Amino acid sequence: MSDISFGTTAKVDGPVHLTSPRRGITQTDPHAHSSSLQSQGLADGSALNSTVSLEAVACILEERLVDDEVRWLLANELVEQLCRRCRRQLDRYYTWRNELPEGSLFSRSTKRYTVAKLTAGTRLGCKFCCLMLSTLQLFRWTAQTHESERPDHKTILELATRVSRHELKFDLILEDGSPLGINIALFRTQRVQRPAQSAAPLDLAKQWLQTCATSHDCSSRYEGLQLPTRLIWIADSSLRLVETTTCSERPIYATLSYCWGTTENVKLTERSYASFHREISQDELQPTYRDAIKVARALDLEWIWIDALCIIQDQIDHRDWRSEAAIMGDIYGGGYINLAASTSSDVGQGALKPEGSIAGFTTKVGSQLVYIYVSNAWELAVTGSTLSRRGWAFQERLLAPRTLYLSNLGLFWECSGRRTDEYSPEDFQHSLHVDDLCLGRRRAWHWQKLVERYTRAKLSHAQDRLVAISGLARCQQAMDSKDTYLAGLWKKSLELQLTWGVNTPCTRTQSSAPTWSWASVDGGVKFAVPEDGNLSFLSTAVDASTRLVGSDVFGEVTSGILGMACRGLVQTRLEVNRRSGFLVHRLRCNDGSTTVFELDCQEDALLRVGDFAYLLPITESIDSRGFSPMICSLVLQTCYGGTFRRIGIHKAFGLTPIELRSFVYPLLERGGEPAVAAAVCHEMTPGGRYVVTII
Repeated sequence: MSDISFGTTAKVDGPVHLTSPRRGITQTDPHAHSSSLQSQGLADGSALNSTVSLEAVACILEERLVDDEVRWLLANELVEQLCRRCRRQLDRYYTWRNELPEGSLFSRSTKRYTVAKLTAGTRLGCKFCCLMLSTLQLFRWTAQTHESERPDHKTILELATRVSRHELKFDLILEDGSPLGINIALFRTQRVQRPAQSAAPLDLAKQWLQTCATSHDCSSRYEGLQLPTRLIWIADSSLRLVETTTCSERPIYATLSYCWGTTENVKLTERSYASFHREISQDELQPTYRDAIKVARALDLEWIWIDALCIIQDQIDHRDWRSEAAIMGDIYGGGYINLAASTSSDVGQGALKPEGSIAGFTTKVGSQLVYIYVSNAWELAVTGSTLSRRGWAFQERLLAPRTLYLSNLGLFWECSGRRTDEYSPEDFQHSLHVDDLCLGRRRAWHWQKLVERYTRAKLSHAQDRLVAISGLARCQQAMDSKDTYLAGLWKKSLELQLTWGVNTPCTRTQSSAPTWSWASVDGGVKFAVPEDGNLSFLSTAVDASTRLVGSDVFGEVTSGILGMACRGLVQTRLEVNRRSGFLVHRLRCNDGSTTVFELDCQEDALLRVGDFAYLLPITESIDSRGFSPMICSLVLQTCYGGTFRRIGIHKAFGLTPIELRSFVYPLLERGGEPAVAAAVCHEMTPGGRYVVTII
């Protein structure tokens, strides 16, 4: 499988110079590949020369496809930086618009491309071909498909043009054999008064930083924030590691968010500790590290923090890592700027865009100057990027005062006052809205929304589930010092935050988080009841505590215990049915009626059909339309010593009369069956409520 590459851009009015992206063969004649193939006995499909590898042959054949497209395009010159194929698509806009039937909102037309066509157009300087190829290249790196399913030069794409009376849009769709294909990107057009920004990208980044530092309320508030133990000095041509306790003034430093990947990278170890303090060889650093240092220097910064180079990585007891992880919120919150290698999945790939890659360009449609851009570029390069799926990066983004994203589509900027990128015209900036979670740097976050977003991301080590969000938890407590943090939940809102459920089937984490915490499952979670919902509580927390691995209350835990006071429980038995290939878990009441519940972990080996399960009612909420109440209950099983463990959540709403009688009435009218609670609970509060102990 060949990589998709931009190659070089050829001048139309002179000899065409084609560079093979895989073989580095430069040619001054478009027919050179054909003669080269003939000399190797390949042009007519004859036997392969034994010295030519199959991979090299594939490269030659794919390059010939590109050369054929180049020769076809050379018949016409570029017009307004567009090849004739793309120029035709834009020039037909007014015809399509004027021919719209009365009452029609838009019309749709499609044009098929291959990657070879896009590569050829890009080499000849067509901006639209380059724009499509840039987004496809980014898709290739971020695709979750198998390598053999990723696009090559024969891959067919469809450019769907949507014309309305006021706008021209393009959908780039990858044909994958399915009826709809894979929608890679949406290109929009917008009228502009002047071309997009033309300054060098790093000069633009420097302007963004200066504007933010002088005009926005984004600067770090250093008071009380602890410095990292070590930083890297980058002001000289040589790099070195420095202990921050030796600095006479507080260093102003950049931080780096990135994906390690599988490439073997240079790391700080106990063996390299002394040599790093003398000098770190820049030539031996991986491309992502070198790119980050290059950007930091361009921003006139003298220090940078990179975890692999500043935290000792080979200690058996991980004491240095635990020490730095406990202050990760301070490290990123106290940095001047965070550099995020957002589309790179490995330190060996580098962080900056490939030469020639673009995310937008300015051209003319008729007499009107328009800007054509990837409208979902922010999603591709930031929120839906490779880095966004890394659990640690979630808090790094929110804690940093400002972030510069280094991506395959270029530079993207985010702070609480602004979002922008290196391509957008000034009169386009208003459409890039600041993320509401980023606004939380100066106020408490909606914790449930934050957890829902965080748990969508992945961690290399599941035991880091609490540690990787500990910086955010520490900041949250700073907003309310009287609240208590309990394994990912807050005591003041404990009953509400117990209503979490899983998005998809999960597995138990390797951590020892209690079953009542979302940190006990490895996967995305959602909360059944919003933080501002109209609700009442049917059970209340009377006791809750966790046992810590170390001294950090926001870090790993070894266990936890929760006491919930209730008026009763509903006893049921477990059932499992298979429907359309999926297992459906149900609860059967004593009168024979059943109801579905959401199981936390599908692979839970302790579940057996016919086992008792108990419903502990937690909340009763009324929706905004005033319809029937929804009752959320924890689904529990007995454990050792009179304790329970959580196995799922049950939401009662829109039920049949039988379900109402069997499940809702006992929960709503009596808060559960007292007799059931009396049989399985050993403790009772003075107010006549039973205490259910969950571990």
